[in-house]
Amino acid sequence: MATGPTVTRPTPTGPTATGPTVTRPTSTGPTATRPTAPGPLVAECVRSPMLSPMLSSILSPNISNVSNASNASNVSNTDQNYIEDSCVVMLSFGAWVERNCLERLPFICYEVRFIGKVNASNVTTQSAILSWERGPGSIRHYRLEVTGDREERQENQTDLTATLGNLTAGTRYSVKVFPVKCQRDLNPQTVVFYTIPNKVDNLRADDPTESSVTLSWDKPSGGVDFYVVKFNDQLKNVRANSTVVKELTPGSTYTFSIVSAVDSETTRSEESNITVFTRPGKVSKLTVSENSDTSLKLSWKPPSGQFKDFRVTAMNVINIVLFNETTTQKEAKVTNLPVGSNITLSVTARASHGLEGDSVSTVGHTTPGPVSNLTLVPESDYIIATWNFPAGTVPTFKITLQLDGEVVQTHKQQESEKTFTGLKNAANYTVTVRITSGELESPAVSKSTYTKPASPRNLRVAFSNQSQITLKWDAPDNAAAGVNYSVKLSSRFWGHYFSENVKNLNHTFDALKSGSRYEAEVQTVVGNTSSSAEKAVSIHRCK
Repeated sequence: MATGPTVTRPTPTGPTATGPTVTRPTSTGPTATRPTAPGPLVAECVRSPMLSPMLSSILSPNISNVSNASNASNVSNTDQNYIEDSCVVMLSFGAWVERNCLERLPFICYEVRFIGKVNASNVTTQSAILSWERGPGSIRHYRLEVTGDREERQENQTDLTATLGNLTAGTRYSVKVFPVKCQRDLNPQTVVFYTIPNKVDNLRADDPTESSVTLSWDKPSGGVDFYVVKFNDQLKNVRANSTVVKELTPGSTYTFSIVSAVDSETTRSEESNITVFTRPGKVSKLTVSENSDTSLKLSWKPPSGQFKDFRVTAMNVINIVLFNETTTQKEAKVTNLPVGSNITLSVTARASHGLEGDSVSTVGHTTPGPVSNLTLVPESDYIIATWNFPAGTVPTFKITLQLDGEVVQTHKQQESEKTFTGLKNAANYTVTVRITSGELESPAVSKSTYTKPASPRNLRVAFSNQSQITLKWDAPDNAAAGVNYSVKLSSRFWGHYFSENVKNLNHTFDALKSGSRYEAEVQTVVGNTSSSAEKAVSIHRCK
């Protein structure tokens, strides 16, 4: 602790001298210009010699020599200017003299330069605790100078600690602690610290996409140099109060932490956290197949990233939802659709957190409805086909004719009736009718029928004897292969009646009565239909 010139009362060798204690008076006169060398710590308690006139005038110009002759005779020269209660002082030019200890004199303090240290601890957004080292010697108090970015304050403390309150968050503070000694400031102890910045307000996530999200927040009160965004062990420093985080995985969950920072990131606020979901990706290669009059099949390629399932919707031309279901598969059968309609089909990937990706859409077409009441009217060499179709349409019909599973005729027309000519008789024909719309066709409606059989030709007796008759005939013109024939033989006299179904063009009847008249006939038979009979002349056989 620095002091002024040391004022030392001489210590007598005899009984201890008593007198008032000399205190350091406030400087009222000229201040000494150089440090005072240490004075004597012990002096004899003897009468001091008279000061020289020069020193006397310097030290006390108002004191005059004793001129009273009567007193002079009683006082020796040694006793002149004697100081009963004396202290040793040093003059500005270095001389040591005695002066009355009660006399107020100018003084200076001097100490070796003091270097101390101040610590700031328990720093918060609004307060800090300061502690410092004790100053040298007798310190009266400590004066604190606190300087912030926009504020200054001073206060006095007698302890070695102080709590600073009402500080501004995120602000740089410089604190100087001056030990005050002899009403003079010693060298200050200093410290610089930042208060903790406030956490950001109203943290929010906007416009999440498949691979990015926009984070924004309100600037907190107090000071902030920049912000630190943390996610997945990654750090990103930003100075604005918003940022776009990119290169995220679609359909994933992220937790972002934002802190306010000052002093090159060494001082941070508390974290503000938010959980963000990226949107799932889009499906690709959406394909429509297996078109029918009331259903369609959708298939697609799943998106990259994370997803839980897919939402499949179908809407008609006036945006009425006809189908809305979810599936974990990469295809779906869309059912209960209107016949012959344009259908907008959409597939949307959904994440486990409920957020949906962008929909991918395509247009599908249900086929026209099938024709109804298909009717076939056969004749021996042609078939007439008629049918009905859904009202409100002007369709095009595709008609095919098959014989024994092989297509023999194909027609396209807008009329709902078709006559197929040049056909084989007794043949099994199948007629199929479809309604076409572009490349789509309605479900097929088919019906089969036989053309009417034609009568066999040239029935004759090829052989006969007393008990047998062999009949032969020729097949009808343009007859289908594999027809059957019904051949009959009867006798009115004997009441005989013979009937056989055969595939050949001949037949022999046995056990006949000789000399009897028999009548014969043959018919072509197809299914339940028989041609008109080809009859033979009366036949007489005798013994």
